[in-house]
Amino acid sequence: MTEEHWRQLSEKLNEALESANPQAFAAEDAELSRLIDAHSRSERWLEPPARDALVGQTILGRYFLSGILGRGGAGTVYLASDTQVHGRQVVVKLLHDYWVSESWMRQKFRDESAALAKLDHPGIVSVLDAGESEDGRLYLVMPYRHGRTLRQALAEGGIDASAAAEWIREIGEAVTYAHDRGILHRDLKPENILLVARGERECPMLLDFGIAHAGDPANPSRTTSHLMGSAFYMAPEHLLGRPERASDLYSLAIVSWELLTGRHPFEAESPFALPDLQRKGVGDLFFRLRPDLNLEVGKLLGRGLDFDPKRRPMPAQAFSADLADSVSAAAAGPRLARIWAVRRSRRWAIGTGGLMVAAAATGSLYIRDLIQPLTADERLIRFRGGVRAEDSGFQRAMDMYGEFLVEPGKPEIRISRYFSKSQGLAMRPLIPSQKRAALRGGWRMKAALRPESGRVGMLLDVGNLAPRFDLSLEIANGGILLMTPLEVRSGASGPSKMLDPVPDTGLIDIEMEYEPSTKQASVRAGGRLMIPNYPGHDQYRENVGFSLYLEIGKQAEARSLIGDASFEILG
Repeated sequence: MTEEHWRQLSEKLNEALESANPQAFAAEDAELSRLIDAHSRSERWLEPPARDALVGQTILGRYFLSGILGRGGAGTVYLASDTQVHGRQVVVKLLHDYWVSESWMRQKFRDESAALAKLDHPGIVSVLDAGESEDGRLYLVMPYRHGRTLRQALAEGGIDASAAAEWIREIGEAVTYAHDRGILHRDLKPENILLVARGERECPMLLDFGIAHAGDPANPSRTTSHLMGSAFYMAPEHLLGRPERASDLYSLAIVSWELLTGRHPFEAESPFALPDLQRKGVGDLFFRLRPDLNLEVGKLLGRGLDFDPKRRPMPAQAFSADLADSVSAAAAGPRLARIWAVRRSRRWAIGTGGLMVAAAATGSLYIRDLIQPLTADERLIRFRGGVRAEDSGFQRAMDMYGEFLVEPGKPEIRISRYFSKSQGLAMRPLIPSQKRAALRGGWRMKAALRPESGRVGMLLDVGNLAPRFDLSLEIANGGILLMTPLEVRSGASGPSKMLDPVPDTGLIDIEMEYEPSTKQASVRAGGRLMIPNYPGHDQYRENVGFSLYLEIGKQAEARSLIGDASFEILG
């Protein structure tokens, strides 16, 4: 046996021993089967002693190891107390001794700390300390979070659809946050998602970035010699050693499927049978498992599990938001508006039958909207200047912080000044019925803004249902430039106008109104028409609904005054 053969076999063995069903990995590999059988007959082979010698010890001069939380293929995870910070509970992960001489495994362990060091998000575990001890032991220290894993929640059963929808949404947000910072997780599965209590609800937190790739996701790494991750949650291209951003979305779709059905979409007897099942797709399986949920939920999951990564609906945040909205709407909607479609074959959906299903789906949504028309609060969304964004029902995302003050020249009016060192967002996602009503009857959004540095703007983004409509203001050439971008990937560019005259002080009223018959919007500033027939763009759609945002542009900091803003559904 060559060294490389043993290395690959040991990786398979570690993955099998971490799985719930090790023999599933051995179904088509006699050599691996013999190793697993030998392991099951031996209490100590390839395992640490029953009593860990480090438990009860203080390492690195500060971390008292009080117990073992778990063991994986790479290391042991301990519950510890930080003696230098008033005994704060932390998690210490130590690389197994038998990997000390393996440079590639040591590098993988370092990659985990490098990945976590780039991430600061409430839905992702953070890193407190990392390095190498004097005796050559690699370590990683993270905050301790009390909770249960998503796998434990699935085992307990009884997951409410509304709770599942919010977990799906938040996991997608965390995944996209990591992707935006060049990190692929590459091992999303229920065991690596911790549910922690925040207020009166449980919120998901991503764990175990031990096989994360910290680099440029646009140029995915090839890992055919060291295939890492849990095979049953891997995308087809990941199984071939070529993971990319869409691979994490595929894993997220599998996790979402399990949350909603309690089953895995591909119940393969072994990892070797997965590619054929993945290529065949899920067909109408979801509709048979959950006939109480509408067509849109099954369709979205099917797109997330597409064999071709280019056909999956990226980014993960937009996919998860659309999926969560559809699950919530289906769970709360009237029975009359739900369709249970049993498709005879894929070809059946292409001809007349497919058109009938599409017409029925559209009709059912129309009937739902007639039965449950939007309330006044759903038709008009307000953002109030001078108070916390959260108090207006908005969520702040990315890098956005601020202060409150009075509008210059109008001491009786309170406004907000927001700051960002990169880009920040205050968003109010729309529910599916709001999106349909806005696209069918038209909409109008308004804001009172004044840029001080960088760029400030407002936008409407409903995911893949329609283009993203975006309007921004920035200081340029001694004046203020208004822009409606058509291109954002290589720098914002599109129709623009200089505001003339520009008031010396005070906020600038801007407005955008969408006409459904033309599917275009008109833009006004100070009541004057500035840009007609704006079609929006289809780049970086993230389903963030009605939002106000800041971007640094060419400045070191974005800073802007923001007053009242609103989004109104017309028709």
